[in-house]
Amino acid sequence: MLTLNLKTIDSAVVHGKPDPIARFHPVRHSALARGILRLFLIIMSCGTIVAATVDITVLQTTDIHAHINYGNVGEAENDWLRLASVVEAERDRAGGTDHCLLIDCGDTIQGHIAGAFSRGELPVKLLNALQYDAWIPGNHELEFGITTLESLTDACTIPVLAANLRTTRRNFPGYRIYHKAGTRIAVIGITASYLRNWLWGDRVSGYIVENAVPVLESLLPEIIRREPDMIILAIHQGLMESDRRRVNEVREIINRFPQIDLVLGGHTHR
Repeated sequence: MLTLNLKTIDSAVVHGKPDPIARFHPVRHSALARGILRLFLIIMSCGTIVAATVDITVLQTTDIHAHINYGNVGEAENDWLRLASVVEAERDRAGGTDHCLLIDCGDTIQGHIAGAFSRGELPVKLLNALQYDAWIPGNHELEFGITTLESLTDACTIPVLAANLRTTRRNFPGYRIYHKAGTRIAVIGITASYLRNWLWGDRVSGYIVENAVPVLESLLPEIIRREPDMIILAIHQGLMESDRRRVNEVREIINRFPQIDLVLGGHTHR
């Protein structure tokens, strides 16, 4: 039996102070979403029912777009290096890696000079250095070409999750079950299904992307059979009030799949 109490805090830090508007400008400010999952576990021990409370902190970054370092401390912009200090502090406050999940929801390697000159290598090195629990590729991860994406994911020392994406030589795992402080948390990764309409030509040939909904219909029964305490969907899509092109499937997903306890989104920069 599991009861969930979720508290979410959307924030970013500019020069050591919370920036209340940073969540609306994640390209200019590296935004950090922080949630505390309070898991009340009912455990049978020697015929006695024992109640245990476990706090798991979920930290999410998304759409950083290779903004690693803007340079001068006095500049108004935020960057990933400043955010890294916040991530480490939040992870320590949570009680260490056993009480924390750190997930990036994509569009991580492209969009700034550090990503362009390194062709995505520097952002991947930072993902590794910060020991993210999972990276979900976004649509911009394909812009250096499929071969480069495959090389970058090979260089990743962290799980790369993308249930609806496969390339010529990579079938990305769709989910992973994390063991945190005695709990089992399933994290599903989904990328932008609409990227087939944005990227084409020889440079980005050799990949197949599927819509999220049918992929989840196929994947969730397998996950549920493994009886995780919680299911998190980390997706490079957002929640839109109106989306005539159906670029973002999040609204449909949350209506169709009540088995999913938490959705971590991205892509829409909001």
